[in-house]
Amino acid sequence: MALQATISFENGITLQDAYVIIEKITINYTNPTIASIIVLIYKDSTAYNDGKTEVISITHQCTGDNFTTYFSESVLDEAFKNPLTQGYSFLQSLPFYGGAVIV
Repeated sequence: MALQATISFENGITLQDAYVIIEKITINYTNPTIASIIVLIYKDSTAYNDGKTEVISITHQCTGDNFTTYFSESVLDEAFKNPLTQGYSFLQSLPFYGGAVIV
């Protein structure tokens, strides 16, 4: 499971077929409730499959209402939902990954 999207960085570089893999999700249910999601972004799926190094690693924080929507225990108790699937759904909701599709 991964995301594929066109991603533009602040430095002007654009990856047309970026391949985004969640490397790690850490969920903290104490105060404050937060999910930290570390993603690795590759040039494309070929680069990933060929064992190339990622272009960048980014950590995203999911808190507040977003945490409740994607990572609350009641949500994760629903059929076919787990931290990984919810992590990708959360990433798709971020403007940075606008138009990303799960592949």
